[in-house]
Amino acid sequence: MNRRRKFLLASVLALQNSSFIYPSCQKCFSRIILVSKRSNCPKCGSTGESGNANYRYKLSLKVAESNKLFVITVF
Repeated sequence: MNRRRKFLLASVLALQNSSFIYPSCQKCFSRIILVSKRSNCPKCGSTGESGNANYRYKLSLKVAESNKLFVITVF
């Protein structure tokens, strides 16, 4: 992953999706599947109770800077 930071002065055109919060795995932070009272992580196989699920934020934006379009995702 590129660790350099870049700043962008742009206008937000749209939200890419309306779902900005999701239940996540406590081990690998991937999206978990909640079924009844249990949770299951398809990536690492971790299981647990759905009441103990942590939630993470994911904001995906479409932005414009000059004549360029970007899709930016922030966790």
